[in-house]
Amino acid sequence: DLFSILHGGHINMALTAMQTERLATVYFVPNFNTPHKPHAHSLEVRIKAMQCHPLFKDGRLKCFRAHADTNYKGKLVVCEQIAQIAKATTVVLMGGDTFVLPPAD
Repeated sequence: DLFSILHGGHINMALTAMQTERLATVYFVPNFNTPHKPHAHSLEVRIKAMQCHPLFKDGRLKCFRAHADTNYKGKLVVCEQIAQIAKATTVVLMGGDTFVLPPAD
C-alpha cells in the first residue's frame, strides 16, 4: 500500500501548516499498526521512507516514534510527549481520522 508511506499529500499538509502557522518544524507520527490498511508497510519501512525525504534530512520535518499506540486514547499521550520533546505549547495531530469521533465506551 503506497499510501502507507509518506506521499505528496502528507508533504503538502506539512508545508501548508508550516507556512500558514509559521512553524519551524512539523513532526510526523506514523501509526504502530494500521488496522484499516492490512497490507500497509511495516513501521520500520515507513520510518525509513520518511527519513529519506529532503525535508526530513534538513530537519524541518521530523519523525516522532510514539511510545503509545496512536488510537483515540493514545493521541493525548502522543501530543503530550511531542510537546515535552519539542518544548511546544500547542500540538495538533492531523490525519485521515482527525475529525472522526471516537467510539463510545
